Amino acid sequence: MLYFSVASSWLRLAIFRYSELSDSGYMINSKTHIWLLRPSLWGILTFLLLASACVFIFWPFTVYKSANDLTVICVPVLAVWIVTIVIIVYVSRAPGHLQTPRVLQFAAIEKSEIRNKAIVSALPDMVFIIDRDGQYIDFNIPASQQELVNPNNFLLKKVSDFLSESLAAQTMNYIHRVLETGESFNHYYQVEVADELRCYESRFVPHSKDDVMVLVRDTTEMKNTEQKIRESENKYRTMFEQGAESIFIGTFQGNFLLVNPAGCQISQYTEAELLTMRFHDLVDADDLKARPFQLAEIASGKTIISERRMKRKDGQMIDVELSSRMIAPNRLLVFVRDITERKKTQHELLASREHLRQLNNYLENLRETERLNISREMHEDFGQRLAVMKMDLSRLAKKSAGANNKVNADIPELLTAIDTMIERVRKISFELRPGMLDDMGLMATLEWYCQDFTKRTGIAASFKSELPFEKLSQEVTISLFRIFQESLINVARHAGAKNVDVSISSRNHQIILVIRDNGKGFDASSTRQNKTPGIRIMNERALKLNGTYNIHSHPGHGTTVEVSVPFEL
Repeated sequence: MLYFSVASSWLRLAIFRYSELSDSGYMINSKTHIWLLRPSLWGILTFLLLASACVFIFWPFTVYKSANDLTVICVPVLAVWIVTIVIIVYVSRAPGHLQTPRVLQFAAIEKSEIRNKAIVSALPDMVFIIDRDGQYIDFNIPASQQELVNPNNFLLKKVSDFLSESLAAQTMNYIHRVLETGESFNHYYQVEVADELRCYESRFVPHSKDDVMVLVRDTTEMKNTEQKIRESENKYRTMFEQGAESIFIGTFQGNFLLVNPAGCQISQYTEAELLTMRFHDLVDADDLKARPFQLAEIASGKTIISERRMKRKDGQMIDVELSSRMIAPNRLLVFVRDITERKKTQHELLASREHLRQLNNYLENLRETERLNISREMHEDFGQRLAVMKMDLSRLAKKSAGANNKVNADIPELLTAIDTMIERVRKISFELRPGMLDDMGLMATLEWYCQDFTKRTGIAASFKSELPFEKLSQEVTISLFRIFQESLINVARHAGAKNVDVSISSRNHQIILVIRDNGKGFDASSTRQNKTPGIRIMNERALKLNGTYNIHSHPGHGTTVEVSVPFEL
């Protein structure tokens, strides 16, 4: 009995030690672990121990036994004891080289569970585990959804407890289909939550043989966004198809991708024909060679507006305005407007302006001719008649000297009046057309006029000429003098200046006339100022010579007039 107790104790100790090692974090390596877990091994060991115990208990040791009997009985018993002791010691000590830290496995499993929970918690979807009876056995609801869905409504309850009858039936149908087929299914539906109809998408996936994982996503915002996108697409599609302007969408290589009906109308090609063509096929080749498409600027995000000549299907060339911009990588949006009528109107307007300018030049030439004739008539006729009248009065004064004192007293006054008339006639004649302009040239006339201007107005006027030549055409001479004359009149009337400087020079094959004063100035950018009759007339005179007329002025900083005309004239 003592032996039986000791053997049983050792066996229980070995089993307890093995299980203790396993539970406390140490596991014998996999092969040894599997071998020691076999029930047959422990059954055989238990039987052998009990059998050997029975031999010692029931065998009468008082009876003589031969040495051969003892060998047959004791050797197997001792072998069993030795093997049992070795196994017990092996299990109880569990050498380190045969052990694998189970703690690491437990830690890895725990980390994996934490990681999986974190992944599930981070999902924007609600996750439910539902068994085949429709009962919620586990769940995870994101914080963003908990205001709409209370988690306490689900745990250990069935889908029929809060879903509508039809929706609950659909849900159970999907659960049974997943459990039967092992496949995943999607279900789209709507539920009224907090007095608002919301859209949901449920994905049923296999979880185990008796339950299903359901991932529920609130797709309300996505559906609303999709609806807005569809409405926007419909709106822009309507604008694209019904728009009056021609719209072409293509690639940077020139291939057409989309063309609206207006684009087909302006080009006279069908949409199918245009989709096989390129932008280059519709543009005049010479125009395209002279002015290539500005693709680099368009690719940088700029909107490029240009005018082109478009070749229609019937061979007619029309003027179009292109407004091009990039709408996506390698995608080009081009608005095409037919500006043929506008260009025609512009040409007609320019032609009309040119005709008016030619008429104005013709009338100005007539005026200059009349001024010349009147000036000469006044100088040669009135001047001579007044001179003769003065001479006759002088002779009359000499003849009547001492005869009539009253007549002699009036003659000096009459002579003075005639002198005044002669001076006035001379001045009017000069204003109409200075005779010295034809006799002595522009430079001498400008210099003399500046001196006379100083005498008449008290404004100091200086003149400087840097022209390398004196001879100018009559048209240039008259036009420059009239601009100079009108500018000085404006200085005397409006500038309030004390000094005015006049210079004439040459630069870059241009004759440059500059009149600069130190008066009060004005806002030269004012449209009202630039449309005064005097300024318009001077500008027309410069344009008649293919020149330019510019005014630079600022309030309080005086005024500068600059006229530039080419040498050729």
